[in-house]
Amino acid sequence: MKLKLTVLFLFSAFAAAWTQESYEFKFLDENAAVPGDSYYSQTLAFRFRNIARLFLPRVTKGLPHEILCAFNVPPPDGKGSFKVEKDRGNKIQIFLPERFSAWSEDPRKLEQMARWTLLSRLGLSLEQQERVPHSWVFAGIARRTASASWTLRNLRFGRFPAAYALASHGVFPELKDIIETAPDAADGFSRTMYEEWAQIVLEQCVHSGAMRKGLLERYLAGIYANPEISQYALFRELFLPHLAEYGKRKFGRFVLTDGAFDLDKWFRREAERMLLSRFLPISVSYLETSYRQAVGISVRDAKGNTRTVSVTELAKSLRGKPEIDLQLQLSETLVRLTELLYTSPPQVTEAFSGLINEITLLRNAGGGPQTAERIASAEKRFLQALEIQSLTENILKDAERRLIPVGKRYSLSFSEKTCSEAVSDRALEVLDNYAKRTGMK
Repeated sequence: MKLKLTVLFLFSAFAAAWTQESYEFKFLDENAAVPGDSYYSQTLAFRFRNIARLFLPRVTKGLPHEILCAFNVPPPDGKGSFKVEKDRGNKIQIFLPERFSAWSEDPRKLEQMARWTLLSRLGLSLEQQERVPHSWVFAGIARRTASASWTLRNLRFGRFPAAYALASHGVFPELKDIIETAPDAADGFSRTMYEEWAQIVLEQCVHSGAMRKGLLERYLAGIYANPEISQYALFRELFLPHLAEYGKRKFGRFVLTDGAFDLDKWFRREAERMLLSRFLPISVSYLETSYRQAVGISVRDAKGNTRTVSVTELAKSLRGKPEIDLQLQLSETLVRLTELLYTSPPQVTEAFSGLINEITLLRNAGGGPQTAERIASAEKRFLQALEIQSLTENILKDAERRLIPVGKRYSLSFSEKTCSEAVSDRALEVLDNYAKRTGMK
């Protein structure tokens, strides 16, 4: 009885406390400061410096001492500027504007910050920086650094929206054009597209391990020493041996042309891996084209002549387990088809997976009349799935044109603010709404 009275008393006290209007629950102290422009400017500036250290590990012999950067943001009542000045000793001061948006959304200033931090990391004097031409390196670093922050735009389209739109249909620029032709930082949409491809090349070099070997620092030092040099020729001289070894090991015959490593084929394959996925799928037309290229197998006839046949034709003529050379080619084909499987539309994957399984059995167990029939049937189901997917997409496109107003379909183009809100602003809005609902305001 005594225990029941005690529990009842505690429950009554808790209920009374819960109903008191003076009860408050706060996430932050009311005197807590909200980060301002100075904080955001310093954060982005330090990110530039950190990425310069990541990409330029200074493993190349003979480099001058690193020039240390100090970032100076004026107080709120200051005029602000964007400039660099030499400081005492082996140091420089980079002055940032009072308003964060005055430089964080200016493509020319972002590229200039990339130039300052990269050249300083290599110990190269900024007094002659203007002689260094525009480069894909500065454009790619600027985009990578700024887009990695809270101001990343168009998240719904992935990190590279324009590049994805082209790559999903099999359209890729030449690597030479990216490296040798750099639009001005204020050239609008062409510059926006260029920055995406420049960052993609940078990311590919990082994944290959080229940065750890100091290839990028040797590349920038070479341009600084001779601004008239062909950037593409210098890129091939420094990067080609490393990328050839890496690319052939990773992609096999699919990055070769006449038995030699093809830099553009490697670039396209790496770009596909970066841009395409289950959530950003490949187009039906490019999927079929890539499939037919992947299933081509080189065989020799009785006279020693080489010709290319499809996997279906190979299965019809093959009896027993394939030779080592054919097994290797089939293995490379299966790797490529698996990549395509993971970037194909969901409605196609079941039939495509069944076809890949049949080709795997051909590689492991060999061919025969029944094997050829199974592969032919699986390929027919896969091509029918592609046809259904294509018809479905055409029906949906036609319905969208007929039933959805132009303003709805192109809402981003017609709206005053075409980009997403900054994450920090949305967070404050959510906290304000919570405070209003809970009576904290």
